[in-house]
Amino acid sequence: MPDHDPLDFAALWHSIAAQDSSGRHQAESDLAFWEENAQHFDQWHSDQEATSRAVAAVSGLITDDVWTVLDVGAGTGRFALPLAQQVDQVTALDASPNMLKVLRRKVNERGSKNIQIVQSEWAEFATAQRFDLVLAAWSMYRQPDIMQGLRKLVDMTDKLLVIVDGDGYQTPDRRLRREIWGGATKQTVPRAVLYLAILWQIGVRANVQTLWETRHTSGESLHELAAQLAPKDTTVAEREQFAERLAPFTNRDEDGTLHYQAQIPFSLITWRRHEDHAFLRAKGVTSTSPAP
Repeated sequence: MPDHDPLDFAALWHSIAAQDSSGRHQAESDLAFWEENAQHFDQWHSDQEATSRAVAAVSGLITDDVWTVLDVGAGTGRFALPLAQQVDQVTALDASPNMLKVLRRKVNERGSKNIQIVQSEWAEFATAQRFDLVLAAWSMYRQPDIMQGLRKLVDMTDKLLVIVDGDGYQTPDRRLRREIWGGATKQTVPRAVLYLAILWQIGVRANVQTLWETRHTSGESLHELAAQLAPKDTTVAEREQFAERLAPFTNRDEDGTLHYQAQIPFSLITWRRHEDHAFLRAKGVTSTSPAP
């Protein structure tokens, strides 16, 4: 039996997070991961289709009355840098010094003058300011208190809140990785469903749109593919096992190159304050009333 009320969506969220074999639902472990992988993350995500699609989707939501942006979990700037070209001010918030070190370098290289960088955990960040657009892209899924984290996003939103995240879908390569190196995991509730439910619990009716990215990896052999997709510091025997099990999901083109392609859904969750006043009043929510 579950150790939470069946309709307590925040408790369900944390119950699922606690099953993460990486242990990164603990704040210290998650921060250590980003500290170690900041440079690799920046290089890898600069070429990801999901980044370009998500940035384009968020960019398309910016209207003429959006002047200020808060980017929660800004990382190395995959959203902050392009959005800064559309608005007056971007506040880029992240807990990882190494991630922000990469962002500072990129800001200096580009000569961006309207990006304010703040190192802080989201739970500890405090300001009296409200922002026209509050963005949390792939940054809320390991919050220690998801309901409080989402409530804080809402409270700091003056016009538009945008949350971007995956939906828990396991591509073949990720499923095999977990089975070989991290223990098999079951399919869980898509995170977008839980975001909508938890936001509803705090009096916010959000919308969700599903976007798709295609991740493509190519190589001359299965072993070359496996080397690209397997975790770091694995043994030859483990990579051979991974390559063998990955084979059914690959195809070879006319010139002999081997390809692995995965279609991955991710969610764009949006909430506009001015569209939700009646519902907020009906739910008795007063802390999210418009700023004077």
